[in-house]
Amino acid sequence: MKAVSVVSIVYGAFGLIWAAVVTILIRIQAVLFENFPWPEEVQEILDLPVLLESVNSVIAVLFPFVFLIALIYIISGILQLAGKSSFKNLAYSAAILNIVWYITYMVLMQVEIVPVLNSLEVFPKNLMNMIFLLGMLFNAIFYCGYPVFLIIFIRRGGKEWDTFTTSYTS
Repeated sequence: MKAVSVVSIVYGAFGLIWAAVVTILIRIQAVLFENFPWPEEVQEILDLPVLLESVNSVIAVLFPFVFLIALIYIISGILQLAGKSSFKNLAYSAAILNIVWYITYMVLMQVEIVPVLNSLEVFPKNLMNMIFLLGMLFNAIFYCGYPVFLIIFIRRGGKEWDTFTTSYTS
């Protein structure tokens, strides 16, 4: 079970890093896009204020939860390493919140971002919808793979999958 606890801590740490980087990049992007002198041709094709508004609304709603979920993963991993059985409730919570977060993320992207991109004359109709959908399905494997594994692991007791504990004695 130590391997899974270490993976939970690493997964949570990556979540914290990812949320921090995205939050910082969104702030930088907003400053650059708002203050950059775009040529008139670009302004005719792209409605940058609407696009920025859509992206920022999705990020503002969802990314505080990434911090929370990442912290729960880290705490559950630490508790699991310490041998506390209370890690199970936190691990379940983190895994379920992670899956719910990703589903909410997919829905908000389809509702907020894709219509704005589909309205642009740059892309063929519904091309962005198909690209986003395909990307979301691939991302679901990475975003939801570990949470699903964690739920199964905890339900089965996890001892048969423990890779750090061996029966080898010297």
